[in-house]
Amino acid sequence: MLREDRIVRLLAEKLRVRNKRLGERHEQHLGQVLTRVTPAKSSKVYALLKEIYGGLSPPLQPDIDILLRKNDDIRAVEVKVFHLEAGNRLSRSYYEGIDQALALLMFGFNKVALWHIFDKDIELEKLARYGSSAQLFIREQLRLPLDFTAMYLTKENGDYDFVPTQPRISDFRTMELVETRVLKKIDDPSFPFVWKSTNPLLTYPLVTNIRKVMLEWLSTRRE
Repeated sequence: MLREDRIVRLLAEKLRVRNKRLGERHEQHLGQVLTRVTPAKSSKVYALLKEIYGGLSPPLQPDIDILLRKNDDIRAVEVKVFHLEAGNRLSRSYYEGIDQALALLMFGFNKVALWHIFDKDIELEKLARYGSSAQLFIREQLRLPLDFTAMYLTKENGDYDFVPTQPRISDFRTMELVETRVLKKIDDPSFPFVWKSTNPLLTYPLVTNIRKVMLEWLSTRRE
């Protein structure tokens, strides 16, 4: 069983492969792909925030699993991985990661997404139930400013792939699931990334300041 940090690195590499296939000028190019970004541990970030706030700077939590940067457009992805445990139970709850994803809005990202990655051994019906429940909770019931995707982690000839899914629900009030479509691999350039939610906190002074510091710090970062 792969560790979550290893899966995040594999996912990031697939996004870089996708970028290369698209080319930098393509509108679907995701920009720079960074993993396990930890601004709270950066002395430069601390120094920049100290200039603004003095000795007391705002908390920078959580760490960022995947950060996408295209000029001043910065986006964050919180990743949670699901495995099968004894008794055919999943290792996490369907709402896993929502709190971390919401906290990422405070960094001043243009957009924030939560991606649930399901191991290849998990049956599609179980993925569909968890994925559609999370989507219902985030988008329809609470209308949170987060994008959400449930993906399959597959393995073929020693190579891992990430395959997004799309639940079709006839009525969000009754949660009647029609089907779950398995889409194209995430590194397939013909698969369109769609970001529906925008960070509503971008005009807040605290968020504006943190965003400014993040952009300055990220200008020196490399993949």
